[in-house]
Amino acid sequence: MFKPFWRSLSINPLWPLAALSVFLLLVVIHEIQSPIGEQGFKVYQANGDYESIEALMAVQGDADSKPIFKPAFKELPHNYINLGSHPSAWLKITDAAPDNILLVQRNAIKRAAQLYYQSGDKVWHEQTLVGTAQFHNHLVTNLPKQMATGTFYLRLHGRYLRATIELLPQPLFFDFLQRSAVYDGLYYGMLLLFIVYNLMLYIRLKTASYLAYSALLTTLLLWFLSGQGWLTFIFPNIQWLQHITVVLGLMLAISAAEFAKHYLRVKTLSIRLFKVLSTLQLVIGAFLLAKVTVAEALPPMVYSIGYGVGLTAALALMAGCFAAALLGVRQGKTSALYYPAWYYIAATVLFFVMAFLMGLSAGNIIELPFSWRFLQLASVVEVVIFSAGLVSIVHQQRLLHQQQRQQKHQAEAALAIAQAELVTQLQVTNQLKDNIMKSALDPKLFPQLAKITNILPHVYYIKASGNWCQVSYQKGNANQKSKQIDLECNLQNLIDSFGEACFVRVHKSYLINPQQSFILQRRTSADYDLNIKGELIPVGRKYLNEVKTLV
Repeated sequence: MFKPFWRSLSINPLWPLAALSVFLLLVVIHEIQSPIGEQGFKVYQANGDYESIEALMAVQGDADSKPIFKPAFKELPHNYINLGSHPSAWLKITDAAPDNILLVQRNAIKRAAQLYYQSGDKVWHEQTLVGTAQFHNHLVTNLPKQMATGTFYLRLHGRYLRATIELLPQPLFFDFLQRSAVYDGLYYGMLLLFIVYNLMLYIRLKTASYLAYSALLTTLLLWFLSGQGWLTFIFPNIQWLQHITVVLGLMLAISAAEFAKHYLRVKTLSIRLFKVLSTLQLVIGAFLLAKVTVAEALPPMVYSIGYGVGLTAALALMAGCFAAALLGVRQGKTSALYYPAWYYIAATVLFFVMAFLMGLSAGNIIELPFSWRFLQLASVVEVVIFSAGLVSIVHQQRLLHQQQRQQKHQAEAALAIAQAELVTQLQVTNQLKDNIMKSALDPKLFPQLAKITNILPHVYYIKASGNWCQVSYQKGNANQKSKQIDLECNLQNLIDSFGEACFVRVHKSYLINPQQSFILQRRTSADYDLNIKGELIPVGRKYLNEVKTLV
């Protein structure tokens, strides 16, 4: 009596796409309102690394004297810092207000930092900054109240660390945190919405692409939660969650390839490519297993080689999926994979562009700030693209089902017509048998009657020509010209044999099939014709009243 709610679920996912569009708008508004770049402080970076603040000051020189060497600091045009391959870096921040909060937003590098400042008695003080789960492992602290000037020094550690320096008043800082929490809530809420939605589509449609896509989004969700520190914030007592971001990244590569295998139907495109993708998934899975078990015990060189192999396998996996999409496009527009493959190519190109720019940024080749916010925005665009591809699959399946239903209805209608014709032929045959038994028919007519028995429902009219008759009929394609059969008998013989249910006399020289459609049209004031499939059959005046009852 009651069916599960997913049975009544609409398979048109346009409403989630509309929701994603709203989400993208909120993202843009958030980024526009972000306090990044609105501060008035200045950031300088040291030209080299120094063991202590005293060593740095010795190079820089006192305020009243010239530095011993060239200036130790250069001013940065922005508040973004990228350590590249350097193990650490010194930063000098000036024009800081005493009541500001220092916020250092950084990538997955989670090493502690040191803040140095001078108090009123010219004594240097050191404060260690450690990221906490509450602030997603970013460095956050109030500027020391005993800081004598608006200048302090910051030492950051970690190769390829990328960080954005912020100095925010307390109200603006808490407003920033609130908006960030709303942003993250919207993002993770949208991912959860799509995970549940695709699971329901899988339950209804039994299509593996939706299950694989749901698994991909789940892995993506966990990867972002780990990278932004939400997992350690939610589960602070589970220490191993602090080092799971790389593991989840590898799982994301495996699940992305699994989705591509189902979404692009790689097994039907190329069994060899399917085997290659499966093998690469196993290689990454083996590296993932080694990462969580014996990675800490391996020599640095072995670990580096294994890391390179895993990274190469991940890139090869993405390239293989891209090749599968190209195969889908090559099949042409008639293929069910044509449009989904194009969607996959668009998403993959976006991924490679992002990966390429992130690589250049991580290598400090280009000065392009990257953050988890930016990655989230890019992932939303990819979700929109893949969802559009799934929409196209659903649309194609719907069209296929409609065609199948239409073909079924046509087959049922053709079967009903055939059954009706068979019943008519059986009735005619039985009537002929009765006439034969009653000796009402001349046996010489039997061969002539046999010619017409199986086409009775398709006869239009019969025209007399002496002791012969010409039968006009159409069987099969209605657009073709009608066919003729000559019978060696007269019209009365046909009426006596088949009865008025099959033939009605409308003229002394014409019989018509009353089951066929026709139009009665006036020829003169007293004469009429029957229009049957464009042919005019004259109607005798003595038969006019009977013909009118048939119209």
